[in-house]
Amino acid sequence: MKSHIYFFEQNLSQLDSKTKKIYDLIGADYNIASINQGFSIAISASQCLDTHDLKRAEGILNAKHVKEPTDYMILIAPRLGTISPWSSKATNIMLNANIPLIRAERVKSYDVVFSDSQKPINQEMLKGFFYDRMTESPIHSLHEVVQLFEQPEPETYKSIDLINLGAQEIERVNKELGLALNEQEIAYLVDQYKALNKNPTDAELMMFAQANSEHCRHKVFNAEYIINNEKKEKSLFQMIKNTYQQNPKNVLSAYSDNAAVIKGGTSNKLLVDPETKNLQSTQRKYTASLRLKLTTIQLQFHLFQGPQQDLAEK
Repeated sequence: MKSHIYFFEQNLSQLDSKTKKIYDLIGADYNIASINQGFSIAISASQCLDTHDLKRAEGILNAKHVKEPTDYMILIAPRLGTISPWSSKATNIMLNANIPLIRAERVKSYDVVFSDSQKPINQEMLKGFFYDRMTESPIHSLHEVVQLFEQPEPETYKSIDLINLGAQEIERVNKELGLALNEQEIAYLVDQYKALNKNPTDAELMMFAQANSEHCRHKVFNAEYIINNEKKEKSLFQMIKNTYQQNPKNVLSAYSDNAAVIKGGTSNKLLVDPETKNLQSTQRKYTASLRLKLTTIQLQFHLFQGPQQDLAEK
């Protein structure tokens, strides 16, 4: 399917907290006077967008349409081959507004101003402070953003030559893929694969990095908590759970299946199915019309009591 690419730009009046921390960390070392931050947005449409559609897209994205995108000094895109959460939300909203697009994606853009008007010799090192290697990719030009919309054929896995090259090969892949494996984890993998007398694949290392991450395993939160050589009674995770143990009132379930249930009051609950637009109440049935107000990006529900029958039958 042939696609049509359109660019939009959004400038931020002030830096977000993450960029402020970057400036505080490296500003003096790199002679940085200021950092200007914004977003560059690209949308891939299934057909040419007319002036009306472009205006509506500007309203939804809160960004200005530009015929030729600005090439900022530092451009950080979502990791190539992935779809960002922002993209999923923005694409759904614009499709519900009947804008014929395939996908929208957002790129972080930074202009760095140096106090001595000299750019640092190693700009690639400077870029490294601005992106997360696990979820983002640096790009050199906004025209490269079209790679985000491509759907390449899946690649085969790659074998990591641990047997011949040793632990340094896993260390290399760890940096290359942004796996964030620590020294203990790398040593564990080396021992296990040598015992099996086989080389790991990049897919296996990626899976291990996710399954053994702090997010999944809570290795730090569940570890012993020692201050001034004194072991504390509770781990960090147990300290968090302690609030519930001390005051479980109105908590029906907690710390089970990554969910919690609290006791609520009695109400006339309204259930909305955004896919079928069927609305129903546990006590009443309603007919409804759903209107998307484009100018303010608000969903407005106009409800009125209708016949007592299941809307699905309509």
